[in-house]
Amino acid sequence: TYVAKIEDAAGNVGTASSSFVIKVDISGPTENNSISIDSYTDDVELNTGNFNSGSTTNYAMPLLNGTVAGLKSGDGVAIYGGDGVRLGTAIVIDGKFSYQLTGLEDDSTNTYVAKIEDAAGNVGTASSNFLIKVDTNAPTENNSISIDSYTDDVELNTGNFNSGSTTNDAAPLLNGTVAGLENGDVVGIYNAAGLRLGTADLTANGFSYQLTGLEDDSSNTYVAKIEDAAGNVGTASSNFVIKVDISAPTENNSISIDSYTDDVELSTGNFNSGSLTNDATPLLNGTVAGLESGDVVGIYNAAGLRLGTADLTANGFSYQLTGLEDDSSNTYVAKIEDAAGNVGTAS
Repeated sequence: TYVAKIEDAAGNVGTASSSFVIKVDISGPTENNSISIDSYTDDVELNTGNFNSGSTTNYAMPLLNGTVAGLKSGDGVAIYGGDGVRLGTAIVIDGKFSYQLTGLEDDSTNTYVAKIEDAAGNVGTASSNFLIKVDTNAPTENNSISIDSYTDDVELNTGNFNSGSTTNDAAPLLNGTVAGLENGDVVGIYNAAGLRLGTADLTANGFSYQLTGLEDDSSNTYVAKIEDAAGNVGTASSNFVIKVDISAPTENNSISIDSYTDDVELSTGNFNSGSLTNDATPLLNGTVAGLESGDVVGIYNAAGLRLGTADLTANGFSYQLTGLEDDSSNTYVAKIEDAAGNVGTAS
């Protein structure tokens, strides 16, 4: 406690000030407390949420999050940079603290430490170092990507098909080629609206992505994009279009096998169903109406095995049979099939 007094030249003590008190605390708050930086929050796409020390972000303003215990009245939490410079005071609520970082530079590694400080300004218990790596550059150099085909495994038309073709498979597999990926890069698949559908599987030859839930009578556009570990989106493929038709061609059409042609003596000409022939390679003849663009006529045997595609003629269709065996009875059905491979009206 201190008092100031006025004294004259003769040494007389006169008017005195009120008491002035200074309390001294030079001990850092290091006992019975603890502090840690637990994560940072990234709210910039693609990668959003909370992330651990050492991870990479494309966000120049992440939020530090931490836990503190044992604070006394007047204590606070301060955030320091890796160079020991005090950046500011964190907000503390119910044993948790947060601190808003700003201005993090591209291609930088940033180290932070949280420290407990008391009301006297003493610095006490410190957290472990917390590292944030920053990468805000999109991966657009020295790489390339393309969607090359889709795989259809639904009969009739199976295999790999190009952009713009039509399928009856509601869950085709996209196939593509990618080159120049760096460590941590992935391939993201997007739709025409720019919505990210998911991450493709990287393969020895490129990538693949399993589509699901494609709707009938729809046209679907996809783009593949290279994305880095920080969530930056880079080089994109050209659009790839898949048209979907899962409706069988059963309306406003008709089909029938009307006869077969026998050109082996003695009995030659056209004959009806159920008659006998000595021709092991008769020609089926039929009538079809109501075909739409891309429709064809498929010929099947009694076991449901598709034998082939009939030739369309001015008056209908024909199909050349081969290899009929002696003393056999052979049953055939003609079916209308559309360009997507859907099987419709049958004879």
